Amino acid sequence: MKYVYMFIGTLVLSSPSAVNGSTAEFFSRLNFVGLKLALADGVSNGVAPAMFVSCMNNVQDDFLVETYSSILTENYSHQQVTSTDEFLSTKLGVKYANTLVKLSYKSLGKKAPENLLVLTSDEVETLEEIWSKDVDAILGPDSKIYSPALRLLVGNQIDSILHHCYREERPNKPLQ
Repeated sequence: MKYVYMFIGTLVLSSPSAVNGSTAEFFSRLNFVGLKLALADGVSNGVAPAMFVSCMNNVQDDFLVETYSSILTENYSHQQVTSTDEFLSTKLGVKYANTLVKLSYKSLGKKAPENLLVLTSDEVETLEEIWSKDVDAILGPDSKIYSPALRLLVGNQIDSILHHCYREERPNKPLQ
């Protein structure tokens, strides 16, 4: 089942609705969208069983909130998390999320939804300037939120859910 990780953790994925709520909810939904896209791509390429897609339709999109809440609490100050919550509720924050949606589709060679308002080159420069001044920014490229340890933790959570999906569909067959 390691095919699921083909791009989860290298890109944080988003959907327009992912911007509502806390930073932990944002990252949970981002990874959920990424997982669903990866599974759909895996099914269409014949490397993933279709049962995973139908099983994932029954999983709540906030299944990783607790994981991200814990990581944010351990690695960031309350002020950093609050600032990120506020950023994600701004027009720039929404465009940031939408840009990640577009990149996620592009990474799979798919056409992104047309109605996504994405970052302009000036807005990208603004974000890069902000992140260059704040090396502890949660959404910045050097953030701990993108660390290998976090990707492993999230990957283990995802693997657990896929294992559960497999067991529901084929209770008496061993995992391959």
